[in-house]
Amino acid sequence: MNASKYTKYIMPGLMALAIALAVPVTALAKDKHEDRDEKEDSAKITLQQCPAAVQSTVQNLAAGAKIGEVEKETEKGAVTYEVEIIKADGTKTEVCVAADGTVIKSKDKKCEDDENKAGKKKGKKEKDDDDDDDE
Repeated sequence: MNASKYTKYIMPGLMALAIALAVPVTALAKDKHEDRDEKEDSAKITLQQCPAAVQSTVQNLAAGAKIGEVEKETEKGAVTYEVEIIKADGTKTEVCVAADGTVIKSKDKKCEDDENKAGKKKGKKEKDDDDDDDE
């Protein structure tokens, strides 16, 4: 009779436990797979390796400014090119261009080194501008 209690109560409990543990593992595996699908591929390339339409768009946007890193990205089957344009004043612009030369997005940002230097100078200046003589 002990065998029937084992079969009747313990086995279904063990099965339920196994299923409860398997569901989260399956969900984690699915999430990792979805992340991989979202960003399939990324590679640093030169501007000359880009399609002619992308080269033309970037050169028009740069207008003589230095062209920095170029990255080819494949995301959900769509190929885009992220290009860094560095102006004479140090301002960086990141441009995302589709393979047909269409600008998808553009974002200006100041050089991090310049921002860090400016922040240090500003902090120092604020310290020395108070009315008491710190010198």
